[in-house]
Amino acid sequence: MSIGTAIGIFGSQLKMPWLDPVTAFIVGLLICKTVWAIFKQATHELSDGFDEDKLNFYKEEILKVDGVKGIKEIKGRNFSMKFIVIPLQQYNKG
Repeated sequence: MSIGTAIGIFGSQLKMPWLDPVTAFIVGLLICKTVWAIFKQATHELSDGFDEDKLNFYKEEILKVDGVKGIKEIKGRNFSMKFIVIPLQQYNKG
């Protein structure tokens, strides 16, 4: 932000009044980009989102365990700085 301010002041000293609004627009776009990235990550985590690559990794590791025949569904949840992965099984009534 300070660089944008410096460019605006520099432009006004060199009799280029158009440089300040252009710089302000660019700084505004950078702020919007940052806000969107934070919003996207926060809404993903708050709506029980979990990294698909991690889920696939854990699914492969669980399938390596002796006696595990398959995984119908797997879910992951974030808890503060920790997470939990839950493989869901289908039981046959018999």
